[in-house]
Amino acid sequence: FYVIQLEFLDLSENLIQIVSKHGIPYLKELRHLDMNSNIIGNIDQLGFHNLPSLRHLDLSDNNMTNIPTSALSKLSNLTHLYMSGNFFQNVTSLSFQSLFHLRHLHLSRLYDLEKIDSRAFVDNINLQKIWMNENVKVREVPPRLFHGNPKLTHIYMRNNALETLEASHFPIDRLQEL
Repeated sequence: FYVIQLEFLDLSENLIQIVSKHGIPYLKELRHLDMNSNIIGNIDQLGFHNLPSLRHLDLSDNNMTNIPTSALSKLSNLTHLYMSGNFFQNVTSLSFQSLFHLRHLHLSRLYDLEKIDSRAFVDNINLQKIWMNENVKVREVPPRLFHGNPKLTHIYMRNNALETLEASHFPIDRLQEL
C-alpha cells in the first residue's frame, strides 16, 4: 500500500516480532515511527531503508538482544531514538553509526547491559541528551566516553551499579545536568 503523506505511524503494543526488508513500505514523509512494546527480536539491515525522512523512532520495550546498527545507520535524519527496555548486553563501538543528526538517545532499563564501548557514540556529534538510567549491571563508564559529543549538555545515569565516577569521564565544561 502507498500512503505518501503519512507523517506519524503508531504500531506500538502489537505482537510484531521481526522488521523485515519489505515489512515497511516506502513512506517518504514519515517523521515518527512508534514500535514500542512489541516483541521485536530482529530487524533486517534494510528494515528501515524506506523511511528517508524519519526523525523519531521508538523501539523501546521489545526483545532485542543486539543493537540493530546496520538498520539504524540507514536513518540519516534521525534525531530521537528510544531503545530502553531491551535486552542488550553490550553497547559496542559505533553502535549508532552514521546517526550524525541524533540529538536524544534513550538507553534506560537495559537490565542485561554490562559493557559500553568507549567508541559507542563517536558518530553522534549532535547528541545533546542521553538517558542511561536503571542499567543495574553497568559498573563502570569508559574514560572519555562522551568527549566526542561536543553538544552534549544532559546525561542522566540514575540507578546504575556505578562504583566510581571521575571528571575525566564527562565533558564537564559543557554539561548542564548530570
